[in-house]
Amino acid sequence: MTRTWGLVVLLSSLVLACTPEPGRACTPGSTQACLCGGSSGSQICNGDGSAFGSCMCAGVDAGVPVDGGPTPMCTPDTTQSCACTSGPAGTQTCLSDGSGFGACQCSGTCVPACSPGFFCEGTACTLDPASRWTLVIDDGTTAPLPCGGSPGWDSTFSATPCEGDPIVFVRVGSASATATRSASVVDTCSLASGDVAIDVRADALQAYLGFDVQDEDVTTNDEIGSCFVPGGAPLAAFQGVAQTSNCPANCTTGTTPGWGPLHWHLRR
Repeated sequence: MTRTWGLVVLLSSLVLACTPEPGRACTPGSTQACLCGGSSGSQICNGDGSAFGSCMCAGVDAGVPVDGGPTPMCTPDTTQSCACTSGPAGTQTCLSDGSGFGACQCSGTCVPACSPGFFCEGTACTLDPASRWTLVIDDGTTAPLPCGGSPGWDSTFSATPCEGDPIVFVRVGSASATATRSASVVDTCSLASGDVAIDVRADALQAYLGFDVQDEDVTTNDEIGSCFVPGGAPLAAFQGVAQTSNCPANCTTGTTPGWGPLHWHLRR
């Protein structure tokens, strides 16, 4: 009696446990097992590591996918998280034929990593407009006397230099924004140091930043000078560079003797 035995072909692959490099779906040249209908097959990661190739199954011709094509490895157009070389995780999308996931799409690759308050975009760090910052006055000086020189800052005093009580009002976002103020100091030309505008958005600081220095009095304050930073807080301030502002005197058409330099910086 003639017995016909079917030739059972079992193609097995030893898949090494390798972790692909960040930004790649797989390690080029590596293999993994896959299913083809009721049989087993293998697929090889392509040269750029963007995806595994078609499932090569046991069929009539070795290395040729069986009828019906390879079994999809993922659902086309679905996404999954993937590792990036820096910054937050990226995403990769299943290819249209379902044969594997494409390359990892990252928000950017910035070396060194971006500082707090910035995010990586492409290869550059970009200021996060919603990040929060505090404006700190380091030190500053005012004009020693009002325009005209006499009387002094307070009518009860003679025209002695630096007998004013200067305070700084800071406005962020617009010239009509509610101001925050520095601490009070008495009988000096020096401005108080410390936090003034606290926990304000980066985009507001960039939109408008103004300093209004006044001599604090019991009834009505005397104006020393009100000036704004052209263009708002510069990018360098968010990058940790200390800033210097000045407000020139206007004693010809006005009555403000001015102030400056005023040194300030931003911190997270």
